[in-house]
Amino acid sequence: LNSVLIPLYGFIGAATTSILVQSVLAAFLLPKSLCVMPIRLPQGAILRWGGFSALLAIALWTYAPFLQGEVATIFGLVSITTLMGVLGGIFGLHHAFLVKPHRS
Repeated sequence: LNSVLIPLYGFIGAATTSILVQSVLAAFLLPKSLCVMPIRLPQGAILRWGGFSALLAIALWTYAPFLQGEVATIFGLVSITTLMGVLGGIFGLHHAFLVKPHRS
């Protein structure tokens, strides 16, 4: 996949390949790992993470054509990092996966 996407899309192709490979690995490994080490993930937290990821992916694909030089790439990096912080706050990701202690 890298040999096809990197020549066509550069670092965006490499990132896309990485996302696809990691997603496939997670899909295959998750059922087995849940058998070995069961966990509970709140559905709301998963949906918030999915919304965050979808909006971030749209922003990255939108910005990609403009990242043609050093200054533009630095600006893009700062912009996307800021967007990640804002989206993380909007979606409440800083609270989504916290484990609440049991009170006795």
